[in-house]
Amino acid sequence: WAPAKRGDLISFFSLEFAGPVGFVSSSGEAKYHEVCRDPPDADPHNSFSFRFIQSNLVPGTTYRFRIRAFNGYGPGSFTYKTFTTLTTAPIQPKVTRLASDCVTLRWIFSKGFFRRFEELKKVFLLADGDHSGQVSREELAAVLDDRAGASQQLRDFLFKAAAGMGIDLTHGYGALFDAIEGDDDGGLTWEEFESFFLAVGWGNASLAASRTNNSFSVSQSLRASMVSTASALKPSVSKQSSDITYVVERCESEFEGTYREILRTTTGQGTVHRLEPGKSYRFRVYSLNAAGVAG
Repeated sequence: WAPAKRGDLISFFSLEFAGPVGFVSSSGEAKYHEVCRDPPDADPHNSFSFRFIQSNLVPGTTYRFRIRAFNGYGPGSFTYKTFTTLTTAPIQPKVTRLASDCVTLRWIFSKGFFRRFEELKKVFLLADGDHSGQVSREELAAVLDDRAGASQQLRDFLFKAAAGMGIDLTHGYGALFDAIEGDDDGGLTWEEFESFFLAVGWGNASLAASRTNNSFSVSQSLRASMVSTASALKPSVSKQSSDITYVVERCESEFEGTYREILRTTTGQGTVHRLEPGKSYRFRVYSLNAAGVAG
């Protein structure tokens, strides 16, 4: 900030903060409180800093400030200003539905979603007894027989998913192997295992619930890369405002690194249509705050 007019006689500035837009006190009005006095001791002989850093803010959220100057005659009028923080990068999108001409990507998930995928990861690690990173048909059948026998929820889910694909599990869970394994190399990777269960609905939770403060966003270590692949990185918890727009872009040239916007949404998922069967695609997602500024 700075004086309204050069040469104004000012003893000190008082900066006040009222929190995020929409947050009001019990009286129904925004409640401001002083967060900075410049200079701190209000001594007119000291230098002004004309700046203040407000920390511990939520990404993608609009906040209210006001400031006024004081001199020997008292306070001047308030000047009001709102600022919107940048958003954090969405987590690496997961493919939740895949068809020959369209794909559904999702990048906002509930705590329950990741809890269920932690359970799924344990199943895979049990099957991967030799820690090779791949599971055979026999290993998969053995661990699913064991876990499904102890979990009615898992058993019902597997039978429902298999029925939807026309697979008969009455003679064992080995019949699922061919449906999960995608490259016919005789081994099942975690990426194939995860993609299959994601596509058939394992871990599904209300998308609306995942837009609350229990939703997950990307950690600092993931912000360097926003490009989607079939595999997923595990994110960390981060609170973020719901007043956010997500932009999905498709790679036009991997060599030149050019992308084109194909979808804009305020939800945590989107479906891309009119794709060519059998062709590989690369997507990325970024977010905009209420002011339309990319994080």
